[in-house]
Amino acid sequence: MFLNLCFSGSSGLYSNGNIVIKTGLANVAAVFSSGISVNVSGTSGALNFITLLPERFASANTQGLLGVFNNNPKDDFTFKNGTVLSFNGADVPAEAKLYDFATTWKTAANESLFTYNTSAGESWDTFNNNSFMPVFYEDLINQTSPEQLASVNVSCGGQKDCIFDVLSTGNTNFGLATQDSSGVYRSLGKVLQNFPPNITSSGQISGSVGETVWVNINAVDVNNDIIEFSLVTNSSNINISADGNLTWSPRSSEPVFGVVSASDGKASSVLLLTLTLCNCSANSTCVYNQTTLSLNGSDGSTFQVS
Repeated sequence: MFLNLCFSGSSGLYSNGNIVIKTGLANVAAVFSSGISVNVSGTSGALNFITLLPERFASANTQGLLGVFNNNPKDDFTFKNGTVLSFNGADVPAEAKLYDFATTWKTAANESLFTYNTSAGESWDTFNNNSFMPVFYEDLINQTSPEQLASVNVSCGGQKDCIFDVLSTGNTNFGLATQDSSGVYRSLGKVLQNFPPNITSSGQISGSVGETVWVNINAVDVNNDIIEFSLVTNSSNINISADGNLTWSPRSSEPVFGVVSASDGKASSVLLLTLTLCNCSANSTCVYNQTTLSLNGSDGSTFQVS
């Protein structure tokens, strides 16, 4: 799928069924129907990006410039030809070696998925400079005086990415912007490693007018985070406590809708309730699986009368 969009620098949302794109003042996020998402932001003239893939791609031989998606960091620096750069999972190889690894994943003209303005003479060659050789961190350190290096180290708080950008550009603000971006993406990485609570209870709840129903909503969290429940509803007759004790006290046959949320403070899961109201007389027995009315709320929950 090819998609060309022009952004005006304002916030907005675009969707065509296969992709959802949300734009901000300095970033754009795209979520594809495959579950893959990309977030790109611009800070001080530099682009930062993060790519997220569903876990199912881990078993699909997914590899490239960003590593091998198999939860094993030791083979992340795998060349396009299959050669693996030695890495113990902690001590990152020298940048010159990383550059050799990265260049193997550079696209050729016949592999590019980008479109070019051929009427203006643009092509793959317009945006690729095969003679470019970057300056490596080790070289910058060796070329910098101890006094300047000490000053930059203080400004950057010892953060390597910041030090590199300050030394290579001579712009302290640029390096500090990199430092801020690194912090944001590290925090985001921690959030992404978190799994939302898994609600194990059913959303099917039955009740009668004038009576109160008590239901315990349960959830588990694989990260052992504290779970807090909340409820979005159109009625004051249904409530839930922070620990998951839900009460429903129907006062009439007015439709009631509700969605339970379980949050660990970083991610949340929802449970769409199906509330079935018994509308039988006092001497009758309700057959809850036989409904005379079923309404769907705008929130996805359901109200039924049996």
